[in-house]
Amino acid sequence: MFALRRDRIRIPVWALSISLMSMAALAAIDDSFDDPESVAQIEVTMSSPAIVAITGPNYAPGEYTLGVMMGQRMLVWTLIAVAIMSIMLIVRHTRTEEATGRAELVRSAVVGRHASSFAAYMAVATANLAVAATVTLALGSAGADTVDWSGSLLYGAAHFATGLFFASVALVVVQISEFPRGVIGMGVGVVGVAFALRSAGDVAENGLSWVSPLGWGQATHVFHTDRWWPLAFLLIGALVLALLAAMLSTRRGVGAGLRAPRPSPATASSALTHPFGFAMRMQRGMVVGWSAGLFALGLTYGSVLPEMESFIEQFEELGAVFAEAGGATIMDSFVATIMMVLAVFASASAVLSAQRMRSEEVEGRAEPMLVAGLPRRTYYGAYVASAVLTTTVVMLAGALGFGLAGAAVVDGEVMRQTMVAAAGFIPALWVVSAVGFALVGIAPKFTAWVWALVAYSFVTVYLGPLLDLPEWTANLTPLGHPAQYPAEEWTWWPLLILTALAVLLIGIGAVAFRRRDFQSTI
Repeated sequence: MFALRRDRIRIPVWALSISLMSMAALAAIDDSFDDPESVAQIEVTMSSPAIVAITGPNYAPGEYTLGVMMGQRMLVWTLIAVAIMSIMLIVRHTRTEEATGRAELVRSAVVGRHASSFAAYMAVATANLAVAATVTLALGSAGADTVDWSGSLLYGAAHFATGLFFASVALVVVQISEFPRGVIGMGVGVVGVAFALRSAGDVAENGLSWVSPLGWGQATHVFHTDRWWPLAFLLIGALVLALLAAMLSTRRGVGAGLRAPRPSPATASSALTHPFGFAMRMQRGMVVGWSAGLFALGLTYGSVLPEMESFIEQFEELGAVFAEAGGATIMDSFVATIMMVLAVFASASAVLSAQRMRSEEVEGRAEPMLVAGLPRRTYYGAYVASAVLTTTVVMLAGALGFGLAGAAVVDGEVMRQTMVAAAGFIPALWVVSAVGFALVGIAPKFTAWVWALVAYSFVTVYLGPLLDLPEWTANLTPLGHPAQYPAEEWTWWPLLILTALAVLLIGIGAVAFRRRDFQSTI
């Protein structure tokens, strides 16, 4: 009950956000079902490897109804949302409690070893049940054609089962690392691997998607055959992983992890004696993790380029449509779309780079450095410089993975195109990070709200074309302004303007940071 009390705001927000996302998608999709010809054209487009890699397969060819389109376009993304929610809530109620010392105080009383984990799991199960209920009610009561109550119930149940599975995943990784950020990174990494496996398996049609828990959720074929049995894989997997977590928890102490931290060297490196080197060291784990994840995701997308070429050969008339619309080929559009996808994911690392400085302040580690004589402008500038470098590295890592795979299976021109396209998105990522730094200086308590910009970019830039959102919605995010090269002609003006905007926001944050008091929870 205490865990639920702490999440009395978070759980309704998550449930309403996911249900509103589903309703917005349903409304946008419903508008596109005007006549049979448009539906047939949509079905062809949604069967392309580019779309299948992003959303999932068309599991009802020839029977492409509104419900099927909803299941193909949106189910995997709301499943990812509920998976991330479950991971973050588990970490909040377990590893974070241990890191702050509160769990040890609770355990000093007459409380069982697994009581805190069980309570956290029940709280997360309640959150997933709330998501499933709101999504079911929202879709079932919409009155849309082929979106019936039985399919809506299965749609919601898929969220509940997927949430439980990834909650169990989080319980396992909680036992491994002693740092909350490390646990979240590993948990989200599992989600990324699951998405990559589903994407590669659906495009190649080699059965690899059956290894992915996200693939199990999509295998329900909602609003078509309504198969319930794939959810058994998720529930059984959740039970097995929860039992594994309980067993592993008996092999470690409170506050510790199964993976022992490496012994520190006797003397610090020369880089740590400089503010920039210290800031980079604090973000090393994040940079390595996100770079590796985007590199692997880029490799996955690049490996499906041969299937994309095969699709072009089968639908030459669709290729002619692309050629007439601005001269872009389907292959160019695919490359541009994937680079935009990688940029949206890289924007999360841009936020984390800015939030790292705020975390150091809140946890009381920054103030001693400033008391020792380090100027505020130097401290602020070090983290800004590290954020600029880290976001650049993460974006280029994703482009490198896509370019290497594309060069291996198609030709070397893909490598040049991807690296140029990635360079176009880097200033936009700097703006995202600059918004975080501006909030750190002006309104530090609202720094976390910069995640709203990432979520908005995801919906408008990533899902916007699929949901038929107006073009102006993408212009409200920095990721909507770079040219979608090679589908569009390269231009420097958006990059220069975005860079200037980033410098302006960083400058505003620097002035405000120098004038405000430090805030610490210690």
